[in-house]
Amino acid sequence: MQQNNFGYRLGKFTRHYFNVLRAQEIQHQQRGVPRWATKLPMYLCIAAIVVLAAAGAVAIAFFIVVTLLIWMYFSMTGNDWLEKSKEDEPEDGYNNTGPEGPGFYFGGSRIDNDENHH
Repeated sequence: MQQNNFGYRLGKFTRHYFNVLRAQEIQHQQRGVPRWATKLPMYLCIAAIVVLAAAGAVAIAFFIVVTLLIWMYFSMTGNDWLEKSKEDEPEDGYNNTGPEGPGFYFGGSRIDNDENHH
């Protein structure tokens, strides 16, 4: 039964690639090239795979650490910003977005509510 998923195709490609490298290695050894030089492409390929896997692991670890730090920051600071946005009353002092328009508010009511102000 022929598999057609990505992992199977990647494994098949990798096996084919290493077989080609092995065949080239044998040809080069027959021509008198030193053994260490014939194995160099295989070692470089394996080193690239290891480096890329390590870089991916570091990137994933960095993402997890940053996510945890952000979560810890918001859990320590509390949800004051969320609670303030739920309140219906404006804060005491000058408020641009009060229910009666911009002005000075105290205890949820506008205290400078003169009819001449509008």
